[in-house]
Amino acid sequence: MTKWQRKVRLLVAICAVAFALIVALAIKRRGPAATVVSVVRTDPNAVIESIGGRVMRFSRTREDVSIEYDRQLTYADGSTKLFGVKVVTDFDKSGFFQVAEPYLDSLSKQLGPHASKIRQMIGAIQ
Repeated sequence: MTKWQRKVRLLVAICAVAFALIVALAIKRRGPAATVVSVVRTDPNAVIESIGGRVMRFSRTREDVSIEYDRQLTYADGSTKLFGVKVVTDFDKSGFFQVAEPYLDSLSKQLGPHASKIRQMIGAIQ
């Protein structure tokens, strides 16, 4: 074995020992396990319980119905009970048109006269 091979072998051995020491010092004993808090079930037959949520139904691009609830219970047979239900069916969409109108006007001017005509036709429909 040549002299440089001995030096490299010694360097590799020192690095391996240093790595082993670092790993040994990094390993710590586990602390005590956290206490498990049991959940009080409101209905023992329910498979899933959730608190607070919203379900929305859309028809293409518009929202038809929004259902908000405080608590939901789901059972093994697939049935669901909702508590504290609020159903919203009519939505005020005028705010959307007020925000979108200036943008549509500037965009139609940038795109040219045909886009302006199309924009006027859309405005007549609304």
